[in-house]
Amino acid sequence: MIIKTPYLSIDGDDLTPYVMAVSFQAEKESVDATTSGSDGARENEKGLSAGTIEITFKDDFTTGAIDALVWDWYQADDAVPFEIRTRDASVSTSNPKWTGNLHVNSYTALGELGALAQKQASFPQTGPATRATS
Repeated sequence: MIIKTPYLSIDGDDLTPYVMAVSFQAEKESVDATTSGSDGARENEKGLSAGTIEITFKDDFTTGAIDALVWDWYQADDAVPFEIRTRDASVSTSNPKWTGNLHVNSYTALGELGALAQKQASFPQTGPATRATS
């Protein structure tokens, strides 16, 4: 599958027109559960989960565009909801959605002289995330 039109919404704002790349990584900590009965081998159990949303935006500094939105979320200090889909189409078994909340705890402006203005962001998930196909 070639990803051509990924869907991204943050805080109810459809950011699809600005997305150049987006990924969601979820992981669980590995907690050492080794005991004397572990027969000389380490044993692990799943611990707390965490997630990160990595995004590259084509930047836009006009009023109400991506730069202003990210700045507002950064300043607010509140968690904001997100939704990611592989395509900008209805949710289905072939187009699942991931939802949850994230913290916008970093902000970057401007970029390289003579290059396309981009905003690269890494936002940590807060609370649980879900995956749905309907």
